[in-house]
Amino acid sequence: AHGLSPARALGGARWRGDRAGRHSADQGRGGADQDQAQGSRRPQGAAQGQIDLRAPRRRAQADAGGGFRQGAEEAGEEARPGDRPLPRAARLVRDRRGRAEALADAGVNIAILELVAGRAKEPTNRRFPLNATPVNCSIGNEGNLTISIQDEGGKVDLNIGSEDLLRALVLGLGGGEAAADAILDFRDEDDNRRPAGAERAEYLAAGRPLGPRNGPFLAVEELAGVLALTQADVDRISPLVTIYSGLNGIDTSVAPKSLMSAVAEGFERGGNIFENEGVSGLERLSDSGALAPQFLASSTRRAFMVRSQARIAGGTTFVREATIEFLASSTSAFVLRRWRRGAAEGAIDIPGTRPPC
Repeated sequence: AHGLSPARALGGARWRGDRAGRHSADQGRGGADQDQAQGSRRPQGAAQGQIDLRAPRRRAQADAGGGFRQGAEEAGEEARPGDRPLPRAARLVRDRRGRAEALADAGVNIAILELVAGRAKEPTNRRFPLNATPVNCSIGNEGNLTISIQDEGGKVDLNIGSEDLLRALVLGLGGGEAAADAILDFRDEDDNRRPAGAERAEYLAAGRPLGPRNGPFLAVEELAGVLALTQADVDRISPLVTIYSGLNGIDTSVAPKSLMSAVAEGFERGGNIFENEGVSGLERLSDSGALAPQFLASSTRRAFMVRSQARIAGGTTFVREATIEFLASSTSAFVLRRWRRGAAEGAIDIPGTRPPC
């Protein structure tokens, strides 16, 4: 009931090759061709060394002059007469990637078990801090892990978060007024354009007939569809926002340092903007530079983003990112909201040189 099934157990993973498009050579052909392809016979008149393009790609066979074809082994199928295994180098790449992926998934499981066991603990007493601080460890000689847990309450909620807080974050990360206004116009329910924003007319003029959602973001990835945001804007903003906190403000006890710095910078950069909206400096930041009370909130400790980066001997790396949300009626049951491959970062080190996980 702990919901750990999505992650593979270490050592139990079996990687299968990507089958996408392997039957593309048969698309649009008649039944006779398909029957012949199933038998994998060379059609009459085909010269020795030619590839039978009417057979599926996985059955394509080059001549004996050194070519190789994709075998059933990579596709995870039963071998047939004539199948040849993948070259040794290709098998090593496949196996190393599979091992790294399984190790990263095991790291996610370790973090989830920690969350389940420690839901009653204070953030400062946890093995894994809840503000995305990475923890390095190893699993024997299998490889090294870098695991981090981020309480989503330490991010700015794209849907519920204060407009001033969201605007300050965007400005502090280097975005302009147009980017901030466009995000707010995307999520609100009306077609009233903010001074630098974008509503349906602006999207249509830009060749985007879908327009803004005019409703809550369904995923952080929807930032890529917001007019006026560059890919660089999306890449900077995405790690610091969420749709799962349900908070108007942020819980600074679990907020990443990068978010706090960006928000403070944004309030400074957008001073005139906030003054025009009637938000004074004292209402934005306290004398100590901390956020003013109206931008603070207490996390419900229900939604978390787990990041697990695995590195095995030879340098192969795999990163798994998962977002889970605990059910309000249970201390251990949770829903897996997001499961994706992440981007690797950090220095190379030798497996086994870190403390055990």
